[in-house]
Amino acid sequence: MLKNTAFTLSVLAIVALALIFPDIFRQIGDYKLTGLIVPLLMIIMFGMGTSVGVADFVRVAKMPKHIAVGLICQFTIMPFIGMSLALMSGLPPKLRLALYWLVVHLAD
Repeated sequence: MLKNTAFTLSVLAIVALALIFPDIFRQIGDYKLTGLIVPLLMIIMFGMGTSVGVADFVRVAKMPKHIAVGLICQFTIMPFIGMSLALMSGLPPKLRLALYWLVVHLAD
């Protein structure tokens, strides 16, 4: 049982540590770890792209209604939620715009 959940528990433990002690996870020596965000995202996206096969596209093509619902929700509901959260946050206008952009683009 624990063998199956060890990865999940380790991720949750590291996230908890990062929330409690954020300075540990910001830089190592003189190197700021924020410089790793883009390269790591590129590796993740490449891995996801290489795991997609023709069968996956065929399966998606057989469900046009599901794709249409997802697209409609992405371009209607997500902007509304983003705008609502930005307005309710009470942040300055520039940060509200950043929050709105983040929420809308999380679905991409």
